[in-house]
Amino acid sequence: MARLRKILIVFFSILLISEAYPQTSIYVTAGIGKSEVKVLKLHHGGLAVPFIPNFYQIYEIGVNQNITSKFSLKAGSGFAAYSCKKGLHESFIDDPPEGWVEKSHRFYYLSIPIGMKYNPKWGIGLEAGAVNNFFLKHTYKEIQYFYNIKEYTFIPYWGLSYTFFDMLELGYVKHIYLSKFADYSYWLAQQQGIEPDTFFKYNVWYVYASFKIRLSKRDE
Repeated sequence: MARLRKILIVFFSILLISEAYPQTSIYVTAGIGKSEVKVLKLHHGGLAVPFIPNFYQIYEIGVNQNITSKFSLKAGSGFAAYSCKKGLHESFIDDPPEGWVEKSHRFYYLSIPIGMKYNPKWGIGLEAGAVNNFFLKHTYKEIQYFYNIKEYTFIPYWGLSYTFFDMLELGYVKHIYLSKFADYSYWLAQQQGIEPDTFFKYNVWYVYASFKIRLSKRDE
């Protein structure tokens, strides 16, 4: 909670700055992309159950504050949903059980991005910053594979965009995951108190559309 308070202080500080200066815009964003779970194992071998990439979704609202003619600050908040599908155990790859269907795992987060954008010319934008993700919920069917899901994840990102008519922005964003987000531990190991040696890491990219509303200059 202390970390969330600090992030909110930064967020609302940018909002206060936007009240004092012109060239402020509010944006609403929706995006979709690929969400992949990578398996990291400390020792030789791998996890016999593969996880198949699935959709990533993001919905966000926030403010852009121009600080020069080419640089602007961004702060937002929103809702992010990661998902992956559990594949077949390797022993069944060549002969799937009758009636087999892939099972989905979904992870929901409160997402607070803070970044800086550079707009050289022609509507092109280059963006970099960090997303602060706060874990909300995990849903799954049948077997649970993800344990000790991190409550908070700090995620650097970079992005490219193009703005049409100073209102509609289309772009691409790539997240850079520096650490694991969950552990894998089977039932017997949990009962015996054995520390997990297999971890999960995200790999996410997405495309988005963002609609911007420029605020009028505050009266003197």
